[in-house]
Amino acid sequence: MLHRIHEAVDVGAVFPARRTYPVPRWVLWRGERLPVEEVHLVHERRVGAVRHLVYSLTAGGTGFQLRFDPAGPRWYVDGVFAEGP
Repeated sequence: MLHRIHEAVDVGAVFPARRTYPVPRWVLWRGERLPVEEVHLVHERRVGAVRHLVYSLTAGGTGFQLRFDPAGPRWYVDGVFAEGP
C-alpha cells in the first residue's frame, strides 16, 4: 500500500548520455542517506507543459515513489510503500 506524503528530498543522480531520464543513486530522507537498490518503474506525468518523472524504487530496503520536477529542479518523495493498512 502506498502511503502518500509530499516531502522535498535530496537525491544523488547521474544523467547518462544515452538515457532520456536521470538515474537516482541515493536518497537523503529524514536525515538518512539511503542507497538506491533498484529502480522498478519510471513514467512521465505532465503538469501543464512540464514533464515530471515518477520513479518507483527501493532505497535502504524501503519502497518509495519519487518525483523529479525539472522546472525546479527538485526531487520529492510522493509516497512510501508499506505493508498493511
